[in-house]
Amino acid sequence: HNLILAFEEVSGEDLNWFFNQWYLGSGHPELKYSQVIDTLNHKLIVTVEQTQDLERSPIYRIPFEIAVFDEAGKHVHAVELDELKASFEFGYTGTLKAYIYDNQQMILSQKEESKSIDHFVNQYYLGERYMARKEALMNGVPEEVSELSDASQQLVLDALKDSFWHIRSLALGKVGQLKGTYASAAKEIVSGILKDDPKSDVRVAALSAIKALEVDTVALMTLLKGRVSEDRSYAVISVALRELAGVDTEEAMKLAETLQTEKSSKIVYGITQLYAVKGGPEKFDFIKSALNGKVVRGFDRLGVLNSLTIFLTRQDPQVAEKALDLYAKQSETGGMYMKMFLP
Repeated sequence: HNLILAFEEVSGEDLNWFFNQWYLGSGHPELKYSQVIDTLNHKLIVTVEQTQDLERSPIYRIPFEIAVFDEAGKHVHAVELDELKASFEFGYTGTLKAYIYDNQQMILSQKEESKSIDHFVNQYYLGERYMARKEALMNGVPEEVSELSDASQQLVLDALKDSFWHIRSLALGKVGQLKGTYASAAKEIVSGILKDDPKSDVRVAALSAIKALEVDTVALMTLLKGRVSEDRSYAVISVALRELAGVDTEEAMKLAETLQTEKSSKIVYGITQLYAVKGGPEKFDFIKSALNGKVVRGFDRLGVLNSLTIFLTRQDPQVAEKALDLYAKQSETGGMYMKMFLP
C-alpha cells in the first residue's frame, strides 16, 4: 500500500488500475495486431485485440505508443487500449515506410503481428530499440522463404554489424540463406567477426556460420586452427576444436593434446567430447582424470560423464571394466543429475 501511495505522489495520478492488473492480478496480455493501409487516403488503421483467457486474466488497460514512419520522418502517437478490441487511425505523408506498434518496447505481452516483409525490413533500419530490430530481422528474413529478396539479404549483412551483440549472433544464424554476392560479402564479414568481435558468444556463432559459407576446406581449416590457437575465450576454443574435428580429425586431436593441461572447465569438457567419438583406449586416463579432478565444474561434469559413456561404447570390454569404479563412485557421491546420467 505504501508503495502505491509513493508512486501516486510522484506521478500525481491514481495508479490503482496499474497495480491491480500488473501486481495483484494474474496472467499477461496477449495482443493481436492487424492493419489496413489506405493508400488512396494516406491512412494507416491499426487494430489491436486482446486475446488472453479472460477467466485467468483481466481486460488490460495499456497505454503505449505507435510510431509511424513516412517521407516526412517519424511520428509518435500516444494511444491507450482499455477494451478487448480497438482501432486507431493515423495519417501519413507520401509513402508509408514502416510502423512500430510498441515504440518504447515496454508492453509485457505475447503478441502476433501481420506486417509485410518489406515493412519489417524498413523497421530494422528505422527502429532504434533492440526488440524492434530483433523482430525486424527475424521476420524480415523468414526461414520458410526459399529465395530471399535483395533487401532481405542486405538486411542480414547489415545486421552482422549491428551494435547489439545478440542481433549480430542471430544474423549469423541466417547467413546460410544468402546467395551469390551477398554470400561472398558475408564470408568476409564473418571472417572478421571470428577474429575481432568483442563478444565471445558472437564469435562462437560465427564458427557455425563460416562453415555454411566457406567451401574451401583448406581455408576453413586455417580459420578454425587460428581460433583454437589464438582466441582468448575458452568457449570459442572449445567449439572451434569440435568444428575442426569435423574437417580434419587428425589435426584436431593434435591440438587437443596441447590443451589437456588447461585449467578451463570448457576446454577440458570439449576435449572429452572429441575423445569420446575419435579417441582410442589411450585417452581413457584423460577422461578419468577430468571426471575425478577439480577443473571441470557444474553441468560440464555431466557432459564429461556422458563423454565417458560414449567413449566406452567404442572400446574393448577390458577398457570398459576400468570404468566400473568411476561409475560406482558417482553412484555413491554424485549429485542427483550425475546419477541421472549413469548408464
